[in-house]
Amino acid sequence: MADPVAPYNGSTSNQLPPIFAWLQGWATRDGCTRGPTVFYNKVNVTGLEWTDCRGNAIVLHYRIRGEGHVWPFVTFHLPGGTVGKSFSASALIWLFFQQHPLPATSPTG
Repeated sequence: MADPVAPYNGSTSNQLPPIFAWLQGWATRDGCTRGPTVFYNKVNVTGLEWTDCRGNAIVLHYRIRGEGHVWPFVTFHLPGGTVGKSFSASALIWLFFQQHPLPATSPTG
């Protein structure tokens, strides 16, 4: 199922760029010098990463084929398409934030 909300290849009628162009824009803004490289490739999921970015940033992308605009591995129905069980989006996002914490700042009064 194609994503009706954010078509992967973009939409001229809704003036939406292709997802890859959007990702490349983030990689450029973050000053990434490597990528995209495939770091995950299983069944219907491909993971791409841009690395060697300014400030230890990283750009990650998981393309899930055949699921539409959904949150992977949820237990409730979402109207955006079929929900797959390829991986847990929540677990991957939590892992990302654990591996890439923001620097601690002092609270302001």
